[in-house]
Amino acid sequence: MVIYTAKLQPRRLLRFLLPLLGILIVLLLVRGFLGRSAASSLKDNDARVGYLQSLGYEVEPEPLSSAELTVPLTLDGVYADYAALQEEQGYPLADYCGRRAVRYTYAVTNYPTGEANVQANLLICDGTVIAGDLCSVALDGWMRALC
Repeated sequence: MVIYTAKLQPRRLLRFLLPLLGILIVLLLVRGFLGRSAASSLKDNDARVGYLQSLGYEVEPEPLSSAELTVPLTLDGVYADYAALQEEQGYPLADYCGRRAVRYTYAVTNYPTGEANVQANLLICDGTVIAGDLCSVALDGWMRALC
């Protein structure tokens, strides 16, 4: 049996750990700063309406409804399909499993085909869009990507 030993000197350990600790702190601060700036972006109705307008949709100025919900812990079945749609659009729904969010539904007034009864849904968590879709509430309705 071979045993290796090393004498650990506090100065060597500090020279190694301090830069790593500094990098970790900087990364956490940057992440917190970016998250905070994005989180404050869609907390009010005017910002949400402006966001939908930036995507090319004219909507009624007030939401048809808003509902608080909890994103399921596991996204399976219909939720898996919805999460896949969100991932294609770049929305991070899967990262918010188990978190509380608010769904805002707006009436779209300028859908390209001229179809009536089209709604835009935004799922917002801490001011950040985590999911979104367009849907028709007609009897033979459909759901499509928002972006």
